[in-house]
Amino acid sequence: MLSQYSYFQAGEMKATALWTYKERADDEIGFWKGDKIQVDRIAPGWWTGSTDGTAKSGFFPGNYVKLDDRPISRFDLDSTEKTDAKELPHSEVMLIQPLAHRQRRFYKRKQDGLNYKDTSYPRVMLLVVGPDGRAELKKEGKLRELSGEIELRGGHGVWKVYATCMEGRGLHLWIHVVLSTLMCQLLEL
Repeated sequence: MLSQYSYFQAGEMKATALWTYKERADDEIGFWKGDKIQVDRIAPGWWTGSTDGTAKSGFFPGNYVKLDDRPISRFDLDSTEKTDAKELPHSEVMLIQPLAHRQRRFYKRKQDGLNYKDTSYPRVMLLVVGPDGRAELKKEGKLRELSGEIELRGGHGVWKVYATCMEGRGLHLWIHVVLSTLMCQLLEL
């Protein structure tokens, strides 16, 4: 088994407004269709952030915006088939996040202004691309662990393992690779 401990690539979380939204309360922000919004926090229903070029931060409906591209972490799985291998090489690739309930993350609910402990996992994606450029595995979800088995056709080459946090948070991650009949190394790029 190979393991690599790292962080999701952190970066500014920007969104583009899909529709115009007029603020309806003092703790909300308004924007026009096409405006760029700096997203500070994604929470169920109401997100927080500010419109580019303004200092005011506040709530806005998350379904009125679309998140822009997010940074991606990449690892290369470089493999060589053992000469005495009798079975087709395969591997299980896992993306694991830290336990959510052990982190100190809170959010303020718009409806009642109360603070709540956030025990949810951010939406993450795991993608493995083979040496031929084809996607061998793609998993996405708000789970602690995403995993899947891939067949390492040809037995040698470089498989690219991509991990991204769709919400832009730079949290810890572990990439585990369980191999059969191969000699490999896992490199972070």
